[in-house]
Formats: sequence, C-alpha cells, structure tokens
Amino acid sequence: MANIKKINENFILTNNEYLKAPFISLIIDNMDISNENFNKLLESIYTQNFNSFDVILNGKLKSKVNEEFLEKSNLSILETVEKFNFKKNSHRKV
Repeated sequence: MANIKKINENFILTNNEYLKAPFISLIIDNMDISNENFNKLLESIYTQNFNSFDVILNGKLKSKVNEEFLEKSNLSILETVEKFNFKKNSHRKV
C-alpha cells in the first residue's frame, strides 16, 4: 500500500481525489461505430460504480460525442495529425 495516499483509516479516496489522480485510463482509438452506439458506449462507461478513471478519445471521434460527455472533466480528446500518433501520444498522456 505504499503507493496509496491515505485519506482515512480505510485508505478510501474521495471522488475529487479519484478524478485528480485516476487509476484507470480508457483509451478509445478511431472506430467504425454509429454515433448512437458510440454514445451508448460512453454512457455505459460513465454509469459504472467505479469512477476512478479518465477517458482519452482519438480526435476523429469528437464529432460523435454528445455534449453531455464533452463537459466531463475526466474526458480528454487528443487531436492527432499523423496516422499513428494517437497511440503514442495517448500513452504519454497517461
């Protein structure tokens, strides 16, 4: 438990602490999916009980994202110019 910041006697982090230092990064590259199904995917991610995560999207998916998700503080969109830069840049961001 050396890497866990003790918030209370049970080592439980607050929601704000989770969002400041997420434990899981979900990286979503460009995918062939309808707008409706893509937003269902995001909805399923954001309705989980576990909220210690961030979502990193390929910039090519931005046009598919509903406004409600664009306002999430733990959603990032990486704009890439070169074909293979997204994977390299998303790993750097994490």
